[in-house]
Amino acid sequence: MGSGEFFIGIDGGSSRSVGVLVDRSGEVAARAVGGPANYHTTGLDALERNVFGLLDRLADEAGTHLNEVARFCFALAGLWREADHRAIGDILREHGVFDRAILVSDVEALLATAEPDEPALVAVAGTGSVVVARDAAGRVHKVGGSGHLLDDAGSGYDLGISGLRAVIEAHDGRGPQTELSTVLVEATGLSEVSDVVPWLYGLADQKREVARLAPRVVEAAEGGDGVARAIVERAAGELARWCTVAADALSLVEGPVKVLLAGGLLEHNAGYRRLLGERVAAELPRAQVGSPAREAAHGAAFIALRDWEREKD
Repeated sequence: MGSGEFFIGIDGGSSRSVGVLVDRSGEVAARAVGGPANYHTTGLDALERNVFGLLDRLADEAGTHLNEVARFCFALAGLWREADHRAIGDILREHGVFDRAILVSDVEALLATAEPDEPALVAVAGTGSVVVARDAAGRVHKVGGSGHLLDDAGSGYDLGISGLRAVIEAHDGRGPQTELSTVLVEATGLSEVSDVVPWLYGLADQKREVARLAPRVVEAAEGGDGVARAIVERAAGELARWCTVAADALSLVEGPVKVLLAGGLLEHNAGYRRLLGERVAAELPRAQVGSPAREAAHGAAFIALRDWEREKD
């Protein structure tokens, strides 16, 4: 294949990064997985090392060189502010790819898996949560995504910390008794409820460890525990409300809109995903609720390819 006919999309997440290299037809020529690329949590040095190591592996697998890549799209977690763009842009300049690069958030890459001229909305619930809507003109509006200290409603962390809070409240009499007192103590490997507080405040990666408890909260809710069920229903309802807020900002509430549910919590917990889908459908009656047809790295590659095609036209 000749020079300048490759396009690379990078989905840089908080736990790992995925990259794909495609040709002019959009056919995938290489795919690789690397380390995390959210510089707010990994730092710029680790982001640079992980992303450019991933780029080199993609080029090697495809039997090409980065000089032959016509466009790169870096879809990175936490990339929302102008300051974020400047920080990443400086790294791209050092590597000589800035003039061929597009910077977007990882959620915008998921939106790119939908048709480019149709209204769409992505609700992501993994360790954290965020909702992003896009109208037919390409305008984008974000709700949430500010981290667990400020929001992350409906996320794994939200479910996990709410479950732990319910356990503490049941223990000291402020709240009703709940199966979560047994389930979550066992899940953390502790002996008794009184061990929860020192365990929680001693965690090196508190957000991720607490989010890992979310599936146990969902299981308890599905098993009939009233406290767990209230937590799960509140979380799903709040995330659905975010969808309405995002849709309303772009005047999408009354019309047809594709709603894509994504993120590890939704991908691996069918009951919670179904509940969120029902809540979204109640909030947005004309919504078509589904899952992204492709992973975010493909969406990033599509953004790179479409940008190159527009320039050629």
